[in-house]
Amino acid sequence: AAAGVAALIGNTDPQEAIAEGRRRLRAISLSDAVLEADVFSSSAPSEYWRSMCVPAELDSIDVFVSHSWHDDPVAKWSALQEWRAEFVERNRREALVWIDRCCILEPGQDLLSLPIFLAGCRKLLILAAPRFSTGCGASSSCLSSSKCTHSTSRPPAMRRSSRTWSCAR
Repeated sequence: AAAGVAALIGNTDPQEAIAEGRRRLRAISLSDAVLEADVFSSSAPSEYWRSMCVPAELDSIDVFVSHSWHDDPVAKWSALQEWRAEFVERNRREALVWIDRCCILEPGQDLLSLPIFLAGCRKLLILAAPRFSTGCGASSSCLSSSKCTHSTSRPPAMRRSSRTWSCAR
């Protein structure tokens, strides 16, 4: 299904869409030394964040992080760190994630491969605030609701529905 959507968006053959998505797929580790809340502070391209990502294989990325640029970066960062702590405790290793600001190297081209990137991740983590459901992130969450993940505990600034983190204001 992802190849079909990517092919429609990119006006190409589904097999070409998959090949292009594989070629462009990147990820970043959630280690403490690498990421910080600033990753969610702006949608502006950043060579600093892009330099942190590495090429990745389909299905090797633990989670695709979906969020709105209009929401509080610190609340999103706190939710991601709590999810990370649970992931590390459960898996005994750092998570490998797809975050747009880090993993989109060429916006025009990489956005055409977005369905492949999403399908190539094991789970979808939605860092949601009240306005998230009206943004473009909501459409990707609907496409992949069976891959959604959530945590069992919450920091004070967060509340959780059955499938998403919600950033409280």
